[in-house]
Amino acid sequence: MISSDFGVWVGAFFTLAIFSYLFKGNIVFEFAEHTFIGFSAAHFFVEGYHNIINMAVRPMQEGQVSWIIPIILGVFLFARYVPSISWLSRFPVAIMVAIVSAAQIRGTLHAEFVSQIAATTELNILELSDLIFLIGVVTVATYFLYLKRLRESRVLSATSRIGRYFLMVAFGASLGTTVMGRYSLLIGRLQFLFGDWIKLIK
Repeated sequence: MISSDFGVWVGAFFTLAIFSYLFKGNIVFEFAEHTFIGFSAAHFFVEGYHNIINMAVRPMQEGQVSWIIPIILGVFLFARYVPSISWLSRFPVAIMVAIVSAAQIRGTLHAEFVSQIAATTELNILELSDLIFLIGVVTVATYFLYLKRLRESRVLSATSRIGRYFLMVAFGASLGTTVMGRYSLLIGRLQFLFGDWIKLIK
């Protein structure tokens, strides 16, 4: 028995509208696309409004006047629409880029460099999995040696080749994980259509 829930019908319509692009572009797909963009923009606008009220206006009403600084910087962002004072928008952009860059650099160095080196030094080479991991780390590192004399060495030439195989396996596993994630989304939508909507499956 097909569902009588209005919300399920709306979800099924937009799901089929998006799937219709698999055949060719059409007005139904464009309607679904524009609706999604419109609702997303409205959602972010409302979220931004509530953030301003809850994180700036109310704290200032409670006496936390230091919040006036981010408010002023936020207003400066809109100065780019006024040519005579557009230079004011550079200050908040510069501050945001500096803060995000500093946080990202620190986090990336710690997570992808320092932590990886520390974890590699703690490997137990008597275990096969740890030994394979250590070989992969060393051979991949040699693959990225760009010194000509070192790359001409027979030993480093062989290890760099092994490192390339490790890279191919890693990239293949990453691609496989991405594809599996997309398939899981597709399966979820099909379960919604055949289960929640037309109820062919439980």
